[in-house]
Amino acid sequence: MQKLRYYAAPKAETKPPSPSKAVHTEFLRTGRISRSREDWLPDERRYLTYEEVAARTGRRLERAAETTHERINGFHRSIKFPKVIFHRTLNNSPHLGY
Repeated sequence: MQKLRYYAAPKAETKPPSPSKAVHTEFLRTGRISRSREDWLPDERRYLTYEEVAARTGRRLERAAETTHERINGFHRSIKFPKVIFHRTLNNSPHLGY
């Protein structure tokens, strides 16, 4: 068998594939999450205020309460519960609430 010779060829400059516009379809196609910095705009990286977090948490809590109310009342026609939905987020932890 013939011996192979390997030469140190200069590395060709290869550009990484440009991310497509729809990142979610690239994830579905490849199963990889693109972590390149071009995908993350500086405007997107910011901390949320406590008020914004509390508003998000409130919407989630209300949505969960409405879903639960619909499921409980959908169990049987003769059993109906009144709809009383409210929420309260905790002061120092706006991501928590009841």
